[in-house]
Amino acid sequence: MEQWLLTLPPALVCASLALTIALQYVCLPAPGGIAMTTAALLTVDGPIHPAAAVLAATAGAVAGGAMGHRLGNRAGRALVQGLAERKRGPFTPSRISSLERLTERRGLWAVAAAPFSAMLRNTIAPVCGTLGTKRLPFLCVTAVGVAAWATANIIAVQLLGEAAEKWISALTALGLGALFVAVLATGIRAAIRLRHHRAHAVKGQ
Repeated sequence: MEQWLLTLPPALVCASLALTIALQYVCLPAPGGIAMTTAALLTVDGPIHPAAAVLAATAGAVAGGAMGHRLGNRAGRALVQGLAERKRGPFTPSRISSLERLTERRGLWAVAAAPFSAMLRNTIAPVCGTLGTKRLPFLCVTAVGVAAWATANIIAVQLLGEAAEKWISALTALGLGALFVAVLATGIRAAIRLRHHRAHAVKGQ
């Protein structure tokens, strides 16, 4: 697994990193933290330049953050409350209430700290959109925060040096497993909803 990862094209790895983090900022269950750590590991004598990994993570967060913010801004509290009522991922009523209070008190400081928490990465964009946080400042601070988070990950891995390479296979397998479970769960949920809607349609006839 390790040798295979080291032969992957850098563009593919960076695109995968950007996409995974973008999906997480759109409040989808994607393993952004694992993707970032894996990319950081591949900067150790691997195909990825550290600057490329930072840029990919930042671009993904800005793109996903823009979409998540737009969703929250357009749908309003109905979106966040609906997700919380269904307890989808990190969207639980208590967590959303705590995040709203934190964002109202700390403002853009909460946005800057969001990349360092998986729960905040999943929820900060729609919550800020719901609360009416201006989009441009939100995206600028998101870019700075994600760049700092990605850089911290890469520096930590670089300091570990060769010892970090031993983690590549385990973390990648874990990341792929988490992604598979997330996709499977989404597919099952969609199938159940489709069957439910079809049953209602039949009864309506």
